[in-house]
Amino acid sequence: MATRKTTAKKKSGTPTKQGNPTPVNENTEGTYLEGLYKDTLEKAQRTEEELRKKLKALEIENKRLQEENTNPKGNSNNDGLRAENQKLKEENEKLKETASDNGKKSEVKVLEKQVEEERKRNIQITSKLEEVQADFKRLSDENKRLLGENAKQRETSPNNGNIQDTSRLEKEQADFKRGLEDEIRDLMKTIDTQKKELERLNAENKPLQDENAKQKETSPNDGNIKDTSKLEKEQADFIKRLEDEIRGLKKTIDNQKKELEKTEKKIDTQQKKVDNHINETNAVDGELSGLKDTINAQKKELETKNTKVKTLEKQLEEEKKRNEAEFRKLEKENEEKTQKIEHLERENLELIEDHDKRKELMKKQTKSPLPGNNSALMKENEALRNRLSELAGAKLTEGNPNIADLSDKNRPTNLAENFSELYDNEWTDALEELLDQGKKSEEEGIKVLLDILKDAYAFSSNQSTNFYSYMSKGLNGIGLKDEKVKSWPIGVSKQIKDVRKSISVLVAGSLSKEFITSHNKGYAEATKKYAKACASLCWFMCVQDPPVFVEVNTPKGTFDKDLYRAYTKSGQAYAFLVWPPLYLYKGGQLLGKGIAQGC
Repeated sequence: MATRKTTAKKKSGTPTKQGNPTPVNENTEGTYLEGLYKDTLEKAQRTEEELRKKLKALEIENKRLQEENTNPKGNSNNDGLRAENQKLKEENEKLKETASDNGKKSEVKVLEKQVEEERKRNIQITSKLEEVQADFKRLSDENKRLLGENAKQRETSPNNGNIQDTSRLEKEQADFKRGLEDEIRDLMKTIDTQKKELERLNAENKPLQDENAKQKETSPNDGNIKDTSKLEKEQADFIKRLEDEIRGLKKTIDNQKKELEKTEKKIDTQQKKVDNHINETNAVDGELSGLKDTINAQKKELETKNTKVKTLEKQLEEEKKRNEAEFRKLEKENEEKTQKIEHLERENLELIEDHDKRKELMKKQTKSPLPGNNSALMKENEALRNRLSELAGAKLTEGNPNIADLSDKNRPTNLAENFSELYDNEWTDALEELLDQGKKSEEEGIKVLLDILKDAYAFSSNQSTNFYSYMSKGLNGIGLKDEKVKSWPIGVSKQIKDVRKSISVLVAGSLSKEFITSHNKGYAEATKKYAKACASLCWFMCVQDPPVFVEVNTPKGTFDKDLYRAYTKSGQAYAFLVWPPLYLYKGGQLLGKGIAQGC
């Protein structure tokens, strides 16, 4: 008989495909997902409860079958065999006495020996049956123990435990079935052997029966004949009973086979139901897992959005604080400018009053002025007014970066744009050229380009200062050999700076060449182009009043994102400076952020 094989299906983690849910508003999305999750969970719990009930029914059915197996029908047959053996033994004793009276001891001894052998075989059959009963009992105890373990495992893992318990129970039942089939085959062989032995005994007893019949005809001893006939009859009855017992044993074995087949079919049916419920449970678990993944993804997305909102709120707050600080700074500067303008207006008023006083004085001194003299005085008065206006304007604009000439292409805001383009274009080409040469690492190449910018700014600053000094010395040489002017009037100083700024475009090219000549370090083409652009741009920065400031020193402390952008790596500290920040003037407002490597 083939042994049934069962395979416990593994729990699938793949969710079943669902239809797309109806879109809901953001306000009701959480409620919808929560309701869907609860419905699915309740369905899974109901399915699990039904599975538990069916498994319990299967256990009760198995227990009933085990109880039937532990009470085999062969017990009464074994008792009958023992009784028949005892009766046969008594009849043999009587046969001995009768045979001794008739003088046939030898035939009786042969028959006694055969009967003894038959008795031993019956004892062996009885022992076999007792062993089968012991095996039934042992398997029943083992089954009870497995049922107890199954109950404990179901309490801790209701799904996987059911699969493992069912598989283990099937294995035990299959082993028990194979053992029982082997025992039945052995019993059948023993019964066949016993039948053959009985046939042999009948064949051997037939001559003896014939001899007894002859003795009946010739022997005068009627008592002995009657005893022999009785013995033959009893022996025939014993053989018949023995055959009946054998047939009963065969029938019992056949019934047990049928019961086992029925039990196996029931177990197969229950196992299919269990497998179906396990598959349904796995499908529900897959759906729940998919819903959980969706909910977790939405939670993560919501957390990410909340984090972004908090970051934006923080940035907005910081920007608000910076704007407030800048506004306070501008208010302070405006107040200072207002005070300065008021001061200039007072000075202007004083000059006008002084001029009016002189005019009145001249009128008093000249009683009858000529028409020509009056015209000259009016021209002088207009010239003084223009001169006063120029002085006031020069004093207001000199050194004031907030008042810019919008027609100037090299004003600070335009220079900041050119400075950013220098980094994007010439600086990038020069760095690629240095890296392609293979002599320097990226950090070393960045340091070389930063040093070129530092040298260009220092060179341009010196040239701007020297130009102003040369102009001042030239003015000192005009009729002022005996006196040295420590500081020029406001108007003169501004005119010198304006002259320097107006000719800056003319001398920018020659200054760039001079810088390359004085700082020639064997640069390649792209690096040399970058150095010329640095010298020209720094020259235009330095001729501004006040000069545009480049902070070329490496920053220290915590990485300030308001002043620097990260190069390729961000961090809390500075690793090295890549590109410096640009200011309207030293200590003034920021025109362009710098770039630094974080660590």
